[in-house]
Amino acid sequence: MMPAIPAIFVLDTSYLVELFKVPGFAQHPEKVKERYEIAIHNNSRFYVPLPCIFEFANHIAHVSDGNTRTDLGRKFFGTVKSCVEDEHPWIITPSTGIEVLPELARAFSEQYVIQEIGLTDTFIIQEADRLKKEKSHFKVRI
Repeated sequence: MMPAIPAIFVLDTSYLVELFKVPGFAQHPEKVKERYEIAIHNNSRFYVPLPCIFEFANHIAHVSDGNTRTDLGRKFFGTVKSCVEDEHPWIITPSTGIEVLPELARAFSEQYVIQEIGLTDTFIIQEADRLKKEKSHFKVRI
């Protein structure tokens, strides 16, 4: 049996709330955790667009139970710190500067807003497209 082709997964906010089991948002945490562990076993890489980090933190901030909210906030901090220091468990993108914003806004206004796709999701789509071009030896999935 041939080993699985390494994959790159661009994780969106909905995936993060499942992994962290955020009350009021997570619907299938065990199923997502199982898929995540399989991907890790297959040496996949995980990219999280920066806008998803902000959106995810907003979901944590809206958890009604204060103790759970605080625990999730601490777990969030530890994970983000590890990502920045070691690129583990995810690589947070973009690694580019503010210069990507005009093109992102153009794509949003001309293509995605018509389809009712928000700016964060526009960024996710463009990030996946960028990774497909740069890392052609990987399968890239959202």
